[in-house]
Amino acid sequence: MLDGTINSVQTAINYLESNQPASAKIILAQLLTAAPDNLQLLKLLGYSELKLGNLVEAIDYFSRFTSLEQHNLEVNYFLGCCLFDLKEYKQAIPCFESCIKQKEDLLDAHFFLGASYAHLNLLDKARLALIHVLSLNPTHINALINLAAIEKQMGNIEEAIQYYNLLLKNNPDRLEFYFAFSQCLVLKKEPIKVQEIIDQLQHRNHNTYNIQFDIITNLMQAGFNQEAFDLYRNIMKKYGETPLLLSNMGSALDKLGKPEQAINYFNNALRIDPNYTSALNNIARVLTESNRLEEAQKYLDRALTLAPENVNININFGRLMELKNNYKQALQYYKTAEQNETTGNPLLNYNIGNVYHALGEHKQSIKYYQQCLAADPNYADAEFNLGMNELVLGDFKHGWGHYFKRIRHLKKNETLSPITPGMALNNKRICFFSSQGIGDEIFFVRFLPLIKKQYHNVHISYRSSPKTYDLLINVPEIDLLLAEDSETPLSDFYFSIDDIALLLNIVDMSKLPPPIQLTPNPAIIEKYSQIMKNFPRPYIGVVWRAGTESMEYHPGNNQRLLSKHFPLEILINIFQSAKGTIVILQRNPQPGEIEKFQQKLQQSVVDMTRVNDSLLEMQALLGLLDDYIGVSNTNVHLLASQNKCGRVLIPSPPEWRWMADGDNSPWMPNFTVYRQHKNGDWGKAVSRLQNDLSC
Repeated sequence: MLDGTINSVQTAINYLESNQPASAKIILAQLLTAAPDNLQLLKLLGYSELKLGNLVEAIDYFSRFTSLEQHNLEVNYFLGCCLFDLKEYKQAIPCFESCIKQKEDLLDAHFFLGASYAHLNLLDKARLALIHVLSLNPTHINALINLAAIEKQMGNIEEAIQYYNLLLKNNPDRLEFYFAFSQCLVLKKEPIKVQEIIDQLQHRNHNTYNIQFDIITNLMQAGFNQEAFDLYRNIMKKYGETPLLLSNMGSALDKLGKPEQAINYFNNALRIDPNYTSALNNIARVLTESNRLEEAQKYLDRALTLAPENVNININFGRLMELKNNYKQALQYYKTAEQNETTGNPLLNYNIGNVYHALGEHKQSIKYYQQCLAADPNYADAEFNLGMNELVLGDFKHGWGHYFKRIRHLKKNETLSPITPGMALNNKRICFFSSQGIGDEIFFVRFLPLIKKQYHNVHISYRSSPKTYDLLINVPEIDLLLAEDSETPLSDFYFSIDDIALLLNIVDMSKLPPPIQLTPNPAIIEKYSQIMKNFPRPYIGVVWRAGTESMEYHPGNNQRLLSKHFPLEILINIFQSAKGTIVILQRNPQPGEIEKFQQKLQQSVVDMTRVNDSLLEMQALLGLLDDYIGVSNTNVHLLASQNKCGRVLIPSPPEWRWMADGDNSPWMPNFTVYRQHKNGDWGKAVSRLQNDLSC
């Protein structure tokens, strides 16, 4: 360099040393125009930009330096730090590795290397680098913090606890370490040791209320509700009541199944602050879960007035409207919550999906269930509901896999085999189990002949429900029919019968198997022939309600129990001009319902409701019918198993097996379908049914 240049460089260095990087930058930039590859200028300019906080520009100068000289320790370190601060961890790693090659005991390079690996979730590599840091400095606080977090993330809770003990030993005033330590103890399910931490904090000189509160709240969120309540009560004695503390105590009591006590605590929170929206919302939630909907709405009205955009309040109001069957208003509240939710709330998306399902908007429903699963891939109810909406639209390719997530009711808690759609079953012994209702069981048995046809030398055993055992005893494709209390035979695979469509990879609607054919007992047919011969034909079976109708809220399960209902008065009017005999097949009719038929119809009305106690008896009676009109229930499956016809009244939204639209279903081709409109109106369906009956 010329003397003048050397003097200018020294001036720039002086500016840097006196913390005037902007002045240094001006001088150095001018010099660099004349010597663009000068290593000293590139390094000093990079350092100037670094001190100015211009990380991108600093990286540019340091990178130009390393392209000319790769092994400068100082430049590689600064370049790595700049990349680390910009979260370019993958690019930072080679810089720190280069530093370590040149100086094995460069502690900071080891630390940033480990931290970079940790950010990339390369936990084993991060762990090794940070352990090396501790070998150089056993009390390095940031290395201990990172190692504790890594061990916790890897599930090594004991190791994490050891690191937190070291942190607390050397830094007893760092309250955040107590919280992290308590999280590990919660993961180990050791609430008593969490209480010991709370005791330690209570004996410290300064106020530790906030950290105690956070530790206890974490304990409650992990399900230790009684322990959390007791600890809340202890800190309340020492620090006094606050609305938040009382509200959390109420939440703990609610989770303990003590709703009235919970409401008392929420009301105590409101005594201190009448406008405390969390308490108002919590009272409303507990009242909703207790099916006290009108009381709940009063509290939600107050809460919404105070916080109209609050996400949780709008979610609870939406849930309340759902339970009142006011789906459109429920959707408005959920949409308000959605507009103000920033984190992708899985419960909110699940609830919106449920509302769209109830409104018969299946594509929208699918969208929100998918969003729910994107936020929480383990949300089984959302995946099951997604499957049902896909199936009702005929998307069998995706639907069966999602339908697989439903709850199963296995009689002996059998362990099921994993399923690969279309898996090889030749020369295998397969045991199937019933796990749903009787109608579902009869429906899915239709696939057994397809297994026998599609695969060679397959042995099928099947554990039926007690009610269907006699019904299925002569199905030729079942090699061994198992009673409920019989031992499970040794088999190659064990499946639930309603997973059989997924097992066979049924995706083509044109290739659906027909209903299984079941032959009624001739003696029982003769029995009912003798009874029915005294009544004029045609014999028309009728059912207006099926499933379990419930307005109740079920904690832990946001879906109502499946129910189907057709208005009785409308049904009676439909039969005013019908000829023949009305055969009432309704299970558990309500008082006065049969009498309404008898009083308002001139035709013969026969009460055969008692026949529901036996599937064999019902099967035989249904075989004698000339027509059937009613909602979908087990009777429809029994009719289909005899290749009989019928007329099915389908409420909106429809069950998936009846599809989203059309006058028939590919699953039940012999049945004519009459659908309730999405808006709840039966008018067009009734007119069409009356017209068909008059033909």
